[in-house]
Amino acid sequence: MKKVLYQMGKVLLFLLPLVLGMIGLWVLGEVPLLDALFSCINMYVLNYGDTPENVFVELARWLAPITTVSGIVLALRSIRDQVRCLVRYCLGDGVAVYGPVESRDLLVARLGRHGIQGGRQAPACPPIHPSGALPCGRAGSITTVSPNHMPASWRKMRSSSSPCSNK
Repeated sequence: MKKVLYQMGKVLLFLLPLVLGMIGLWVLGEVPLLDALFSCINMYVLNYGDTPENVFVELARWLAPITTVSGIVLALRSIRDQVRCLVRYCLGDGVAVYGPVESRDLLVARLGRHGIQGGRQAPACPPIHPSGALPCGRAGSITTVSPNHMPASWRKMRSSSSPCSNK
């Protein structure tokens, strides 16, 4: 439920400049509906050329580009995380963690750079090639651990330590 509210909050923040612009242009500025909507959508791509008519349009004019840039940064961050997981997988030094979100996030955080978000349920194991080669052409292995069935030594570790280190 908490995650759903968080996701809805992000959507509402993304739509806030559109709502403010529509209030300022259509309701207070008496601009026709379609023209107001077009102007508000243009604000998201830094293309609002008129002088703001009121404070609502001014707020929307500043918030829309910030929202656009934030969305781009979040998308790039997601791509970066996927690439990191693929590199960890290809190097064979990753631990894929599957299970409920709360315990999965905790275990991935404890694993540090070796942790890979696996998802809610572990996939069926594909047939292993006799050479042990991975899809990227390198030999290696990846360990799959469920938070409910993790080794006792991992349960005791502090969040600052990594079970993959040889300390």
